[in-house]
Amino acid sequence: MIASETDRDVTVELHVRSELPAPARSQASQVYEELGVLAGQGAIADLHRKHWPNRTPIDDPESDVRDTYLQFQSWATDQEYSLAPFFQIRECYTPEVGDWCDWLVTPAMCLAVYEDGTLSAVYPHRDSGETRTVQDGMEALERALLEGTERSAASAD
Repeated sequence: MIASETDRDVTVELHVRSELPAPARSQASQVYEELGVLAGQGAIADLHRKHWPNRTPIDDPESDVRDTYLQFQSWATDQEYSLAPFFQIRECYTPEVGDWCDWLVTPAMCLAVYEDGTLSAVYPHRDSGETRTVQDGMEALERALLEGTERSAASAD
């Protein structure tokens, strides 16, 4: 759930793969611009774009991407949601190691919403069998903005 801007301090992170084909890069840029508009309207207090690799070793204790995934996974478990199939663990051959290792494969784009510093939503995810996309997350932020605007107008009367 995303609260209205009058209720909480909302921070949004847009995670994007560093290597994307041109159409996906264009879509990620459009999403970031739309988030910027929402930030300008007060639905978002702080906005960050972060790049992550297509995949990273899941057992690398130095990996910020792995730590982010574990935080997202904890949120999903608490909500009884699933991050699969958007995040996947795959066995891949690693030439540097000369063996097969488990790798985390990241989605092309992911939206993380924090309210007062606490992770409150991750898109994409699966909720009771239904897919919740990055676009769904954007729409939730827009609804929160509208609800906040309606509350502000009602309290001004």
